[in-house]
Amino acid sequence: METFEKVTDLFTFWENVRNNFHNILKHVTTDDLSYAPNKAMKSLAEILTHIPAAYHWWLEYIIKDGKGIKPPSKPCKILSEIKSLFNSAHERLDEFMNRLSWQFLKNEYKVKQDNETKKITLFWILWHLVKHNIHHRAQIRLYLALMGKKNRRSRFL
Repeated sequence: METFEKVTDLFTFWENVRNNFHNILKHVTTDDLSYAPNKAMKSLAEILTHIPAAYHWWLEYIIKDGKGIKPPSKPCKILSEIKSLFNSAHERLDEFMNRLSWQFLKNEYKVKQDNETKKITLFWILWHLVKHNIHHRAQIRLYLALMGKKNRRSRFL
């Protein structure tokens, strides 16, 4: 059985998911950001802003890591802003996780949902962020495929 010395060891696959985002962003231009398959769906800019904004939201408002970095209130309209947002979110989460010990995963946080307050653990939050990334990564891949974006040398599609 594998032993995890640090909490970050448990989430090593997360780095692969993150690297996929950076690879995906190589195939996106600022002009692509307004794309949505139809008017009822979010634009690529909205999705790409939402993913790293979620890191900042959880860390700022629920976990309260004390960094004072609020998530953006509007979608980024320029690709360099999105890349910067991804970098800041990843750095923030890495710094937070590197300070964690195993007992912290049991810490409980209160979250309001549908007029109800629920208690969730830090482990739940971290796992939720992993699932969140994977879900939206698939959504972005679909958008790029619908846009005809392909790259034989890349495994982003």
